[in-house]
Amino acid sequence: MRRSGEARPKGLARYGTGAGGGEENTTQYGLVDDRHRFLLLEKYVDRAAFDAHRATEHFTEVAVKQIRPLLDDRSVEILDA
Repeated sequence: MRRSGEARPKGLARYGTGAGGGEENTTQYGLVDDRHRFLLLEKYVDRAAFDAHRATEHFTEVAVKQIRPLLDDRSVEILDA
């Protein structure tokens, strides 16, 4: 995701890199942030867990309301095993 140099959205402040990012059914979480772009990688136990994540209040508050408005470009890739 590319953005126009804004600070990291406050909803991402609690996340680092590691196992799960503190969310149930997330097995891996990574965030790369260089102030011009950020890359968010999440790995879920299955597609149902991913769909459940997208239905949470956290997803709406952080991804939809905080992150998306800052983006110049957005790309989502879903890889199924």
